[in-house]
Order: sequence, then structure tokens, then C-alpha cells
Amino acid sequence: NFKAVDMVGATSFSRDYILDNFIAMDYIVTGMFGDAMAWMEDWMTIRGPGGGVPQGYFNSTAAIIGGPASSGTAREDANDIRSEDLGWMLSHLAPCPTPRWIAHRSAIPKLFILNNSAGTPVFQPNASIVQSDPLSIMSQSNNGAEVYSTAGMLLGLPIFFTEKVPQLGTTGDISLVCPNQYGLAERQSFEVGMSEHFYFSTDKIAYRFKKRHDGRSLWRKPYIDASNVATPASGWTISPFILLA
Repeated sequence: NFKAVDMVGATSFSRDYILDNFIAMDYIVTGMFGDAMAWMEDWMTIRGPGGGVPQGYFNSTAAIIGGPASSGTAREDANDIRSEDLGWMLSHLAPCPTPRWIAHRSAIPKLFILNNSAGTPVFQPNASIVQSDPLSIMSQSNNGAEVYSTAGMLLGLPIFFTEKVPQLGTTGDISLVCPNQYGLAERQSFEVGMSEHFYFSTDKIAYRFKKRHDGRSLWRKPYIDASNVATPASGWTISPFILLA
């Protein structure tokens, strides 16, 4: 069950400034807050703590967090990304129609020099990696408009760079996700309210913006596959959300 929660923003502008501006101020303010709330919704989709707000896949009980080190709980070097790390992540990814890598930009230098054991590069960047941080990394759309383009291909899958995940050397600096296994429920879309009375004595106009939604993983925990039919509980685990630790 999803429980819609409010995401709210507010600001005020001088009434004279709004009346004297030859560009419709409400149009500009609505666009700015729309972008800001889309950014925050994406942040919550990735890193939301849950408990009254959306729960991002970082905090999902279905996420597999670890690495290929002998302990199975981390990579060999926290400040490095190796082809073995990526292979471990791919091996635990659930079947998915649109898998994608999500990484912090600080990982780019490591990816540029990353080769597999045969010496073949595994990262194919686009000619130009956009340094701005677009709105939605999970859905790739904002009211039907494309707002996020892939920064290249990593092991044949698209990769996106964003500031919404931790820097290199921290758990989740690169993750492998299946967006269609994350549920986003919208009870009420973007709403704009305006009042000339709230700041009447200061001659300002108040704007309020609200959206009601919730989100979390559609999986409750990792799935144990049927590879070990003799002792099913010890089978291989897969998930739509894999985080390198």
C-alpha cells in the first residue's frame, strides 16, 4: 500500500515587481518550482529514508549491497571500480527490460581507464558528457518531455551520472537498477496556489506549491532463484537494485 505524502514549497514576491515585469511572473515561478520539485522527487526516489516520505532504492529492504571481495560485503578497494565489481553487480541483477547504471561524476576517471581481464575497455562514453544535473534519472521524463540523456554505455548498458548519489569511495557511488521495479504513486499532481492576502501588509504575493505522492521498491526483499533445488534457501540472490559497497 502507498500512502500519499505532501511535498511542499513556498515563496513570495513583491507585488510591484510582479505587476511591473513584462514577463508573466507566475509562469516563471511555476517553472522554477516545477523543476525544483522534480529534482527533489528524484532524490527521494534514489535516497529517500521512508517513514513518512518516499523510500528510495538505497534504503529498500530488497537492495543487494556488497561487492566481490572474499567477505562478499564490499569491493577490494573502496576508492576504485574494477571490472570484477561490475561483473558481481550484473550477476545479481534481476531480469529487467531497462537496466541502467547510476554513478557519481567522481567515478568518471576510474571508468575511463577501466578494462576487463582481457584488456578491453568496458566504458564507452558519449562524445560530450553533460555536466548539468537534469531532473529525472529514474523515469527519464518530465511530463512526457525527455530531460535526461545517457552519458555513455558501460558493459552494454546505459550509464547516468548525477549528484544525487554519494561520491567515489562510498557505498552506492555506482549502482545498477531496474527502474520499472520502483513504484511511484501520484495522488495529486503539481498544484500551484497564490494569495494576495497572506503578506498583505508587506505588499507581497505568496506562492505555494504542492505535490502528493509516495514511492518505494515493488520488491520486499531479494529473490532467491531456483538454481539450488536441493536446498532452495541457499540459492543465488537477485534484486532490481544492486549497490556497490
